[in-house]
Amino acid sequence: MSLKSFYILDGNQFVQHGHYLSGKKRRYGYTSVRIGRNEIDNLEITLNNEYIVHEFKRGKKALQGDIFQCLHYMNLLKNKGFKVDHGVIHLLGTKNIRIIELENNLLEELYVVYDELEKLKN
Repeated sequence: MSLKSFYILDGNQFVQHGHYLSGKKRRYGYTSVRIGRNEIDNLEITLNNEYIVHEFKRGKKALQGDIFQCLHYMNLLKNKGFKVDHGVIHLLGTKNIRIIELENNLLEELYVVYDELEKLKN
């Protein structure tokens, strides 16, 4: 038995996640965009030209870093002049989603993280 058939026949979580992701990425409107050194893997552009950032995570709950990553991408798009509607974190472990809105209090937290990262660089 080959390794390939083991993973395909086993149906473990990585195969299931891959199958789930392949179905999601085929949806019309998802694209990959590079802004500077940042690459947004799953960006949905609605018919109203609003941008929705999609992040796919293997865990069962959204971690603070996952939220900041989604916020960071949304902030990049907003600063480039695009109309950002919201972000969506897809939790593959539970197949749930978490909607992230571009709110002022979350942006303030993001800017604090930017400052902390800048201090680490220096």
